[in-house]
Amino acid sequence: MIPVFTVNLLPDPKALEDKNLTVVQAVQTDQKAGGKYIGEQLLKDLGPNGSATVGIVGEPTAVAANMRDAGFKEAVAANPTVKVVALVNGKVEETTSLKVTTEMLQGNPQIDVVYSDTEPAALGALAAIKQLGRNDVKLYAFVDKIGVKHIAENTYLKAGAIQEPAKLAQIQIANIKKFLAGDKLEPLVDSPPLLVDKSNAAGTVERLIEIEPCRNWAATEQPESPNRFPACASSTGSTFKCGRAPSTACSDTTAPASRHC
Repeated sequence: MIPVFTVNLLPDPKALEDKNLTVVQAVQTDQKAGGKYIGEQLLKDLGPNGSATVGIVGEPTAVAANMRDAGFKEAVAANPTVKVVALVNGKVEETTSLKVTTEMLQGNPQIDVVYSDTEPAALGALAAIKQLGRNDVKLYAFVDKIGVKHIAENTYLKAGAIQEPAKLAQIQIANIKKFLAGDKLEPLVDSPPLLVDKSNAAGTVERLIEIEPCRNWAATEQPESPNRFPACASSTGSTFKCGRAPSTACSDTTAPASRHC
């Protein structure tokens, strides 16, 4: 059997068997832990005597989303005055989430907290909250780059959890090395996502920008904004546009498809 190592992926067991492949180890985000972190942050923000009426913008047909929701509900259950009163399906689509969040808030005007289990749902919910003029509604969500920027602004989106694929890859690479050295690995490694709030959002945005992949440029091409995106010559003669400050050199120590600034 050929050993396979996965990162945030659930491969088809039958397809693996047909190709004589076997998964030695799967490294994945602990989705439930992420939802729990967000719920705990909500309770912290409310304080010991706080209360909230919550509406969820989710995706009930997705396993990962349901795990996130379960973690969130488990955490907020510690405060009996925090009530989840509605769940709508945003279908992991910003436009759909805008529509269903609008309907949810109009049908349940007592809702003062919205929890979204994906970034597209969060962005749609955010648009709905703004359009309805509901300045009293706070948003908590699973996020990516755009969501983290909104958390840094800290107007509506107060906190969230973000997956860290680079961290998962580092864990897996380290464990592949152990496997090749003869060590026995655990079949599953759950790694919690990062909780982001106002205190660390700006730094998280900066870190996300730093790990954006460099783009391969022909020697005759020039970056659109030389002051922001310096062109760096690699050891192979190619140039790269990198999203760092001009004073920062680009790295050419990895394979072309995964070069990073």
